[in-house]
Amino acid sequence: MLTSHKQILIAALGVLEQISTSYRTTRWVGTFNDFVTYDNSQTLTVPMVHELLEAIGKGELHLPMSLVGRDTIYVDAELFNWFGERL
Repeated sequence: MLTSHKQILIAALGVLEQISTSYRTTRWVGTFNDFVTYDNSQTLTVPMVHELLEAIGKGELHLPMSLVGRDTIYVDAELFNWFGERL
């Protein structure tokens, strides 16, 4: 069974939420593998996160994360909390 885009997005939002509540700082930087280990649903794989970041880079999705370098992800948890307050 293939993972749907909705499942990938829900899992990524779960990771962003976990990062935003686990760290005292509002910024998080880690690798693809680091990001996937925060996925409690065990849905995400490194290729899925890479695809997600490509969609964000093209402006197809709006999430507070971006690719820095070749395999490093930057997350702005403060912006995620701002999104959460409005959803």
